[in-house]
Amino acid sequence: MAGPVIVPKFQYDAVHDTNDGKEWSQMDFEDLRNILGRGGSIEDVAIFLCRHGSQDAVRRKADELGWWPNTNALGAPTLAAE
Repeated sequence: MAGPVIVPKFQYDAVHDTNDGKEWSQMDFEDLRNILGRGGSIEDVAIFLCRHGSQDAVRRKADELGWWPNTNALGAPTLAAE
């Protein structure tokens, strides 16, 4: 029997907030959707996208696209129907 799956935590480093204030790319949108769809937090997305200094902008973008704060019965984020 396989052991539990270990999911690494994103680590924040302000030096790497290179995308704060920049335009969003198609890849940014895909990463935003995928991370939220797998139960990640807005903070996880912001760190992954190098936008930790603008978490509010990440949350607004997710709200605008209808991807946050949609939750399932377990409280995990789910994706809005396309």
